[in-house]
Amino acid sequence: MVKTIPSLGTGRPDYSANINNIIRGRIIKDYQPLYYEKMKILALTNEPGAVSAYPWVSNTLLSPGATASLVDTETGLTEMLIPRGYDIKITNIYFSSTQPIQKYSYVDGELIGTAHNVDFGFLQSQELGISFILPSDPYFQKSHVVSVKVKNLGDEGSRTTVIFQFIMRRVGSPEITTKDIRCKNCGYIKKNVPLSLTRWKCDKCGTLNKYYYLPFGDNYG
Repeated sequence: MVKTIPSLGTGRPDYSANINNIIRGRIIKDYQPLYYEKMKILALTNEPGAVSAYPWVSNTLLSPGATASLVDTETGLTEMLIPRGYDIKITNIYFSSTQPIQKYSYVDGELIGTAHNVDFGFLQSQELGISFILPSDPYFQKSHVVSVKVKNLGDEGSRTTVIFQFIMRRVGSPEITTKDIRCKNCGYIKKNVPLSLTRWKCDKCGTLNKYYYLPFGDNYG
């Protein structure tokens, strides 16, 4: 025997008036760090003829079979240093390429995961939120190095953009105020510059480099 449950009320609820609040809530939750957190981004872009002072932008295609490292957007380094007393969680991944690519993630030089992608995609924190440090160092007693590499599996050169976004969290440690930066052109590394530095003309070759400034949450305007 089938029973029909009577409906209560009339019409359909209209939530469209609240859509801006819903979107704003998601943006704040997913992208704005708390006072003890800061955003970190590893990125790579291959675009023929590109003119850019950002170290993660290459003006050539990613060649068939070639492997390239994502670059820390704050420092220009191909490895992201996680100081002692810090955790880091991946929140978003964006990728787009004209050839199939393979992504490789490493912690302290050890491979921890791979992913194969054919063209483009976007993964958000609902699917991720994975700690890179906690499983191997649950008390965050050591510093660590995180890196990501991309390999072109296709038969032709690839226009490629890959972005890994993280939240780095202090766990009872002092706030980071300095960083080491690397020149895009000659590879010279300048140590202990202010975290807020975004433009630097290389002391060795004179090339202008640009970097992101990703402050802790309490320093956001």
